[in-house]
Amino acid sequence: MVLEYHEYIYIPAEEVPEELLNLTELDIQKVLSVKVYDEVKRILNSKIGSGTVINQVNLQLSNYLKTINQNLMSNGSVYQFDTSARKKKLYPQDFVDRIIASYFSPRKLYKVKEIKIPIEQLSSGEQKQAIINVFCALLANQQVDQRYKDAIIFALDEPEISQDYSNVFPQFEKLEGLSRKSGFQVMLTTHWYGILPAAYGGTLLLVDSKGESKAHEFYDIFSAHMEDLTEMKFKSVYDLVTSTVAFVRAYPKKRVIICEGPTDRLYLENYLNLDKVKVIPVGGRKNVALTAQLLIVALNNANLTGSAPHVLCVIDTDSELIREMFLDGKSKEVNLCRWQLMDDGRKLKLVSLINLKDRSDKYSRTVIEDVLDSEVFGSVVKSLVYEKQPEYMKDLRLDTLDVGSQVIGTGKTLFTIIGDKGQYNLSRIEKLINNNKGYLAHMYSREFGKQKLSDSYPITKALSDAFGCDENNIIKK
Repeated sequence: MVLEYHEYIYIPAEEVPEELLNLTELDIQKVLSVKVYDEVKRILNSKIGSGTVINQVNLQLSNYLKTINQNLMSNGSVYQFDTSARKKKLYPQDFVDRIIASYFSPRKLYKVKEIKIPIEQLSSGEQKQAIINVFCALLANQQVDQRYKDAIIFALDEPEISQDYSNVFPQFEKLEGLSRKSGFQVMLTTHWYGILPAAYGGTLLLVDSKGESKAHEFYDIFSAHMEDLTEMKFKSVYDLVTSTVAFVRAYPKKRVIICEGPTDRLYLENYLNLDKVKVIPVGGRKNVALTAQLLIVALNNANLTGSAPHVLCVIDTDSELIREMFLDGKSKEVNLCRWQLMDDGRKLKLVSLINLKDRSDKYSRTVIEDVLDSEVFGSVVKSLVYEKQPEYMKDLRLDTLDVGSQVIGTGKTLFTIIGDKGQYNLSRIEKLINNNKGYLAHMYSREFGKQKLSDSYPITKALSDAFGCDENNIIKK
């Protein structure tokens, strides 16, 4: 029943089928850009002489069919070719799929490096990687017809098998992006636990040895009440660290930011050149610290090229200093940091990164929302409040915004209290923000994306200083 309504694309765990390698199993119409489809139709409908291409084809074939029927009749035959009234003629729709399929079917996929290598000569891991890349490139095209997005199910069995560890995380990223950004349905089985903290969203189905399953939402995996997942959460950090180490060694010119959660990642990716910086959420500050500890050991004496460190593990600065977050280890490749708003003496609050090992006297609550573009963040917070709980704005006014304006803070704040209920409503707004973190991050990304990019932001300046590199090396262009 499902296959009657969906195009099911399946990539098995081990050997990749030959027809899949040759791209002949696809319903090409459903994965190519609508522009390609429409362009073929346009050509078929273009004029040749007094008629269109399709009309000329119909005319010639119709005349040919008449000749055949006349010959049959002249030979005393009781047979003739005929069809229903609607199918008397051919329509562009009849041609498009076959033209596109015929064009692709003789074309093989090659890996092009110093020489061209046919895909069937690659290892099973490389074949799988190539097919995933091709399918993601086709399906991720934003001009794919919306009608077909729900009709495609892209299924993979253990995509991490036979893969170099440096490719595992980027590959899962591509697959998740296919679902999150492009709206296609992606299903996969895996033994790679590193996907748990790194995933933006989706549903995890755990299957036990008895064949029984239990569903969890990815965003909830690292919640405190998920005690039954403790061992799995621990394994996930180790898998992710292994993949990160392989990635850093394979791409020494790239930088990695380990952050607390998916919303941090969403915010950071608005500012960063993602070809040069990879942002990985790990599910909370404790996991950030654990990841930093493991990476310090794993990358000890790595002697990577370029500026150091290569990995920043970044957490918010909470209201109270938590001494357990201090690390004893030291590494030029890995740095564990916290966000901190600073007063530079000109009464302006700038964003800076303070190494947790630096026992600086400056310590005040600073969360990632405090170090964003205050004007954009303030406007989306106001929109969120009016959308969800407009009464919370009573006795509050959105203030003139500047770098470092906070929802709750001792310095500049997003809102000015102008009445008796202001303080109470401000605390309610803070709870509303905490309950809608993901939604607010998406709102921020949409609004931030509408404005012209700057050459510098406090947040990218702080990150580049911590990386020891030029800001132009990491900022989005």
